[in-house]
Amino acid sequence: MRRPSKRALGWYVDVGNETRRLMFTLAHAHGTLLALVNIVVGLTVRILDRFALRSSVSFALIWAAILLPGGFFLGGIVIYDGDPGLGVWLVPVGAALLFYSITRIAIDLSRRK
Repeated sequence: MRRPSKRALGWYVDVGNETRRLMFTLAHAHGTLLALVNIVVGLTVRILDRFALRSSVSFALIWAAILLPGGFFLGGIVIYDGDPGLGVWLVPVGAALLFYSITRIAIDLSRRK
């Protein structure tokens, strides 16, 4: 098995790449948490009788799970003087989609009889 070169590892672990490590850590954490949110929502739909997700909620939840961690990851690939790259602009879009989907699920669950 071939070992990675120091240059390849430096792209991630050098002291000057703290922003990149932070963006990748945030991408990992948000991706993991959104996977758990998707599992909980799926189990909720499966367990509760006469409860179904609206198609807009399902769409928003799927895209939030892609855009939120993806924005952090893309923001960490190219860094401009310690600032994340342009990919980080996907994060607020994903956060808005997540907020909409969770709010809509809470409203639909509260109206359930």
